[in-house]
Amino acid sequence: MKSQNIESSDSPQESKTPLDMYWNTMFQLKGQSIYLDERLRKLERWNNGLTIGLLVASSGSLSGWTGIWSYLKQIGIFPELPEQFLSNTFTIISQIATVTYFAFNFPKRLKAVSALRNEIDDLFLQSRADWFQVLMGTLNDSEIYERLTIIEAQKNKVTNQYFSDSSVPLNKRLSKKANEKATIFFRNHF
Repeated sequence: MKSQNIESSDSPQESKTPLDMYWNTMFQLKGQSIYLDERLRKLERWNNGLTIGLLVASSGSLSGWTGIWSYLKQIGIFPELPEQFLSNTFTIISQIATVTYFAFNFPKRLKAVSALRNEIDDLFLQSRADWFQVLMGTLNDSEIYERLTIIEAQKNKVTNQYFSDSSVPLNKRLSKKANEKATIFFRNHF
């Protein structure tokens, strides 16, 4: 079986066999699971960076940085910058980090992407468990279509459950990376 892109570019006129359709669905599920995992890692890095930025720019940290700033001025580093510069800089950093953190709602996004990734993983495992029956011809075309319909319905349900008010943002670089990893996975396991 050949691997398809996560986002298939085949025209709708091309007729696929149920076996091809099942294979492509499995590949897409694995690719989407990998994509969501990559997305989750990226969100975690942003979340951690903003959290650290907020902690560093907090008022408790400001007094420590003021001491460092005074010392740097005494030894001749940045002698022309006023002490108000440090306070203003940390205030701006803190406000930007706070607005970004809450505007993008990182905790909610992390939770949603993680849960969706787990659900898509489960759907992939379910489809993989049935693959042998599909491949060996144990299931007829109608039964394969029925299983595909069930998988698609479950995928739509969980996607809507975790992203009812938005969609999973597409990142072409992460999508390409997920496609490559899925191809390697299928080459090694099938």
